[in-house]
Amino acid sequence: MENSFADIANKLSDFKLPRYADLPEIDLYMDQVISISEKYLSALNVGERSLITPSMINNYVKNGVIPPPKTKKYTRDHLAAIIIICSLKQTMEITDIAAIIAKITENRGMEQTFDQFAEIYEKNLSFLVSSARRAESENGESLYKIMVDNAIISNAARTIVNYALL
Repeated sequence: MENSFADIANKLSDFKLPRYADLPEIDLYMDQVISISEKYLSALNVGERSLITPSMINNYVKNGVIPPPKTKKYTRDHLAAIIIICSLKQTMEITDIAAIIAKITENRGMEQTFDQFAEIYEKNLSFLVSSARRAESENGESLYKIMVDNAIISNAARTIVNYALL
């Protein structure tokens, strides 16, 4: 059964990422990391494809995007990085996400980086959902126009990120 745009907007406007202190303090096995990540990011998962799989995590480790686990267990920092990656990978290259995470955590550490990321993500998502709702209700704009507007915003933002990474 398809959800209406209003239902989706409600789901997204209520979306909250955890804060670093909310993440498990104990080290986790991969299946636990996947389960927790999917729980936190379920509202962002469009369609049937999973946001995170064991092979994705293995590739992130293999390519140096996240450090290797110790004794097959992932820390709170691993989980925070995986949540950031999953939140951004729909619009950015993994290598660019890794570069951003590395640059920011170098100065601030993962706890501050993750908490700031969560706050900014929620603020921007809420703004975009509110804008789309207003456009649909006040101006009677079609979902097509709302989609195009947001696709352009996404592309423009990605262009700015790419230039900032140079």
